[in-house]
Amino acid sequence: MRKWKEYTLQEKMMIIAIITLLIAVLFSWKRVSSGFGEGMSNFYKTSVDSPRRTGE
Repeated sequence: MRKWKEYTLQEKMMIIAIITLLIAVLFSWKRVSSGFGEGMSNFYKTSVDSPRRTGE
């Protein structure tokens, strides 16, 4: 890996942006995963009016 001083300004900015985004995802992971789970349960929930099968 090259030394930090050898990177161009654009490469440094891209590395800083990627690290910042990764830190933001790590700090908000619980909120993201719970929101995803809630959205999936709303999308795939069973209807209240749907008939249920009883033991046959």
